[in-house]
Amino acid sequence: MTEPIRLLIAASGTGGHLFPALALAQQLPDYEIIWLGVPD
Repeated sequence: MTEPIRLLIAASGTGGHLFPALALAQQLPDYEIIWLGVPD
């Protein structure tokens, strides 16, 4: 069994940064996604 590829996505603040990052994450369901951003 192989480990999933880990991907760090850094996006927060405005929708111009957040929505493309979400779209990318949705296209990579087999990846382990790690989010980096502010909570609000």
